[in-house]
Amino acid sequence: MKISKSMKTRLSIVICIVVLCGWVLVIGLSHAAKIGDPDEIWGKPVEIVKMPSGSEERYYTLESCSNRYYRVFEVSDDGQMIDKGLSPAMP
Repeated sequence: MKISKSMKTRLSIVICIVVLCGWVLVIGLSHAAKIGDPDEIWGKPVEIVKMPSGSEERYYTLESCSNRYYRVFEVSDDGQMIDKGLSPAMP
């Protein structure tokens, strides 16, 4: 069975896309944050704010040379964490 050059090209592209998607999925799952991770990295949160939706925002102290910032994580009811970035102040 002989495969045409255009078919080989299409097949190669599909294989590359599948491999790339699998690689991204594996990396994403291996770096998923767990509840204990921020506490191990940043220490104890200086403030935990309960949100109306039932989730909570955790503020961790992050000191730079001249300013004080807070690293903010939102933790939902089901334990999923969202990194909200840096905040110059707590609410």
